[in-house]
Amino acid sequence: MYSKAVFSFIIVLMLASCNNEEIKTDSSSSETSLAAPQSISYIVVDAYPHDTAAFTQGLEWYDDVLIESTGLYGKSSLRQVVPTNGKSKKQINNEKDIFAEGVTVWRDTVYQ
Repeated sequence: MYSKAVFSFIIVLMLASCNNEEIKTDSSSSETSLAAPQSISYIVVDAYPHDTAAFTQGLEWYDDVLIESTGLYGKSSLRQVVPTNGKSKKQINNEKDIFAEGVTVWRDTVYQ
């Protein structure tokens, strides 16, 4: 039940720790520099349609459901999205004065 949420959390932690280079300080100056990040490769294995009017602020895959948070004043929403066609299966629109951002699930409750 929590396997995909735990997996997502682990991926976020791994990405956050990708550059573990030490900060190098030149003792003759007060400037601090970081080593250039290493390039990584990727392969696109599939592509899915998406509502181009949706200003995506957060995505969460939880319990076989894709949850999307969209932003913009007057257009913010929380959606359950069908990945294969990009359409909203369920949608809750926020008040017009709300600019929604991220989304997460904790203990079977969705937080936006």
